[in-house]
Amino acid sequence: VLDAAGLDDAAMQRIAADLGYSETAFLFPRDNEPNVYDVRYFAPLQEVPFCGHATIASGVALVERRPAAELVFHTPAGLVTVNTGRTDAGFVAELTSVSPRVRAAPPGLLPAVLQALGWRADDLDPDYPVRLANAGSEHLVLVTRTRERLADLDYDFDALATLMQDHGLVTVLLVWPEGRRLFHARNPFAGSGVVEDPATGAAAAAFGGYLRD
Repeated sequence: VLDAAGLDDAAMQRIAADLGYSETAFLFPRDNEPNVYDVRYFAPLQEVPFCGHATIASGVALVERRPAAELVFHTPAGLVTVNTGRTDAGFVAELTSVSPRVRAAPPGLLPAVLQALGWRADDLDPDYPVRLANAGSEHLVLVTRTRERLADLDYDFDALATLMQDHGLVTVLLVWPEGRRLFHARNPFAGSGVVEDPATGAAAAAFGGYLRD
């Protein structure tokens, strides 16, 4: 929603629920500040602090209407810049997230999440420790040893949703490393009412911080 002026929280939540997308971005242009916006993101069940793919989509939608090399988004997670350009294939956009941070998961969270997922502790790759990673929104990073475990995703939606809401998790980031530079990822998003997020720049940025650490 490229100009959400006049929409209150209830209206934005209702629109996001009606659309049913993983997230809907609501943009508020700043007076006398060209290409600067306040942005909020709503999933079907709740507001989330940041969403990467909705940020990229918003950037492209804006520059399709009025070209701009850089956009500035003030999000609940912090300042995010979006650089845009035109290629033979169309417009492209690239975001710079807030600084990632990585920390240990609280006691008891991992076994509860594994139970909800139907995973076992020995499904996890010991080379990649379990961590919480955040580049605007919180993600629990679980790296599995096998592609088969990642592919077979059939989890207890209600149990995982409750855990995610209790711990402020936007997604659970499930990863299989094909190599040191190529990773396959899936993102249960139950806490916000979505079985699986098809693509999440917020989790990708958080995972970059995780790998750097």
